[in-house]
Order: sequence, then C-alpha cells, then structure tokens
Amino acid sequence: MNSKLKVFIYLILISVSSLSFAVETNDPVISELTFSPTMADVVGGSVIVTAQVKVEDESTIIAPSGKPFFLSSSLNNIIQASSPWVEINVTETYAIFESSFEINRYALPAEDYALGTQSFSDEWGNWGGTNSSYFDTFLTIVNPNIETNDPVISELTFSPTMADVVGGSVIVTAQVKVEDESTIIAPSGKPFFLSSSLNNIIQASSPWVEINVTETYAIFESSFEINRYALPAEDYALGTQSFSDEWGNWGGTNSSYFDTFLTIVNGPDGDLDGVSDINDAFPFNSMYSKDSDGDGMPGAWETRYGLDPNDASDATSDIDNDGVTALDEFLAGTIPAGSLDIDGNGQYDALTDGLLLLRGMFLLSGDALISDAVAPDAAYKTSDEVTSRIDMLGDLVDIDGNGNVGALTDGLVILRYLFNLRGDVLIKDVIASDSTVKTAEG
Repeated sequence: MNSKLKVFIYLILISVSSLSFAVETNDPVISELTFSPTMADVVGGSVIVTAQVKVEDESTIIAPSGKPFFLSSSLNNIIQASSPWVEINVTETYAIFESSFEINRYALPAEDYALGTQSFSDEWGNWGGTNSSYFDTFLTIVNPNIETNDPVISELTFSPTMADVVGGSVIVTAQVKVEDESTIIAPSGKPFFLSSSLNNIIQASSPWVEINVTETYAIFESSFEINRYALPAEDYALGTQSFSDEWGNWGGTNSSYFDTFLTIVNGPDGDLDGVSDINDAFPFNSMYSKDSDGDGMPGAWETRYGLDPNDASDATSDIDNDGVTALDEFLAGTIPAGSLDIDGNGQYDALTDGLLLLRGMFLLSGDALISDAVAPDAAYKTSDEVTSRIDMLGDLVDIDGNGNVGALTDGLVILRYLFNLRGDVLIKDVIASDSTVKTAEG
C-alpha cells in the first residue's frame, strides 16, 4: 500500500474516532428563572414583564420555537408571551434566553405564576428542562378590581307592545337593560323572542346595539319585523340569552320574569279596514277603529267636530243645541256640531243662517257679518259667536267636493237650498269646474 494512502486512511480514522468521542447525551437543564418586575399590579393598566431563563448544557443550546407560557399553581389562568425566547448570552456551558409579555387589567390575581413546562434542546438533539415551580422566584399578579358577579337583565320593553298584523307587517323595537359593576358586552348573535307556549319563535334582524352606557348598567336595542303570517300570542318574551362583562362573567335571565310582553294579534277583520276586530272599537265601520276615551265615539270623529277625544263626558254634550247628544248624532250618522242653523234659533232660514254663512265665506266680520241677518230669537248673536259657528262647519260646506270652500259656488248652493230650490236650478252656474259633485242629487 502506498505510504501516502496509509497516512490518509489513518487521518480519517482519527477524525471519526474524535467525532464519536465528542457526542454527548446529557439533557439541557433549566437552572434559573427570573421575572422583572416580580410583582405586576394591574390596577392602573397593563404591565410588561420580562422573563429570563438560564439553561445549562455542555453543548450549544437551542430554544424552542414556540412562545413560552406561564401559569399559576392553581392552573386558573395561563399567560402567553408575545414572542419566542431570544438568546441574549451564550457561553460554552450555558445560555440565557429572554422573553417579554403583557399582563393586562383583566388578569386573574395569583401569587405564584411560573414558567409552564417547556424543554430546550442541544445540538445533539437532547431535550431537557424543568418546571419553574422548583425555583424560588415567582411572578405575583395583583388585581383588586376584578369582580366575579354575573350581569343581570333587569328590564325588557317592546315598542309597540301590541303588533296587529292584519293590515301587514309591524316593526317592533325591543330594549333590554343589563346591570353589572363592569363594562357589559352584548352577545354577538341576533336575539330571538318566543311565546310561553313555544308555538312560535321570532328572530331579530340584527344583533343588540348599545344605545346607553353608565358605570352600573347598559341599554341595548334591537328591531325586528312581525309579518302577517305570525301566530297570535299574548306573551312573546325574550328568549334565554346571556350578556358578558369585561371580566368574562356571563349572566342574564328569561324575560318571562318581567311584566312587559309583546302581544301579536292576527285575527278576523270584519270591516276590512286593516285592523283586526279584537282591536277595532268599531269593527263594522271601516272609517274608524280607535276610541281613546271609550265613550262610543271615534277619536277622529270627535276631533273633526270640536269634541275632546280624551274626555268621555262629552258623549252627552249638545254643541249645536239641537236636542240630540253627540253620541246619538254619531250613531245616527249626523253631525254634533256645525249645524246650518248658524244663529242657533232652531230653524234653517235663508235670510238669516244662509246670509250669515255666505257673508262668512266672503270673510266679512264684525257688524258687516251680522247686521240685519240674526233672528230675534237667535242663541248666537255676536260676530264672534257666529264666526265660531261657521268655522265649526269646516270642510262640511265644501258642497261640490273640490277641496275648496267658495262663496260663489258652495255658498250659493247652500243659500239656494235654504230657499228650498231643488233640481237643476239648485246647481245652475254655481258648480266649480273641478268639482267631484256635479248633480243636484249628489
């Protein structure tokens, strides 16, 4: 064998022998752990804490790729660092790594936060470490502001409280008041509402929206549509839902504990006016449906004729002094006020009532209005009284129905009528071109 080749092989063997003797199998060991600061008081806000760990080994030490985490001995909270370990010092026998993390104001207080179980490797693939609970240095978190009470739903309201869907869909707005000592957070989902019989569920079209916040409560609002196919029910209420606070406490209650419910009405409508019979004070009269004071007369009818829709006593009134009460006038289809008997003497006279009305349409007032036109036995004799009587007629004297009260059209028709003129002579040359009533019979 060539001497040079022998030398080359010998060197290779020496190198391999050296490599085999250099391998080591000892696991790295965490020998120290420190926190700076060692106490995080988060009452005033977040605190940044820096952790340092010393790892010993005879070989190059490699930190794990993941972010370190820390936990208390009670395991009731885990804090994740914001970045992996960073190598800050290396020697032949150890390495020091560092990582920082934030303790926020929601952290649970604990006396002994420590490094979660983690392992470091060396260049030979050995893994080792230890749990820092074996060390004397721990991180203490102080947070006296934490609270553990659950939020409570204390109020629920609907507007309107009754949805009559006979005439079509109704938009209902729900408001809920939630009480807690901390900031309250609404659930992300859309609220739902159900009846006590559970025969129908209504899903809101949007999540709760915060509309008012104080230190002790928050008010949330959500709207939803009740369509004409909704099942009738007396007691729709908030489905069981929970609100959370900033500390992660969850709480709520079912609104069946409250006094306010949503009633859905969907039934027969005899007069086809879009209001179901159960809610229609006049179920056989399509012109009216509301009677706010319960006196048997529609509120709109009372307003039109100068009565008070919120005073039931005016049902027995007789504003026009014709001997018929207001309620009987309504039931008979006559008017309770605004009689053509302008001066109130119980008679309809062209040369008194007709003349007063015509002058009033010409906007005359004072003596020009009443001079030689008030009957001797009149109940209303002054200009102001007569003007009030004329005003009371309102659009009832729009005889030709064109939307305007004209002295030379409507006024002359009334005057001729009081002169007992009938037929074509009643309306000849006095009906407006845009009138909706063009015949004497109309």
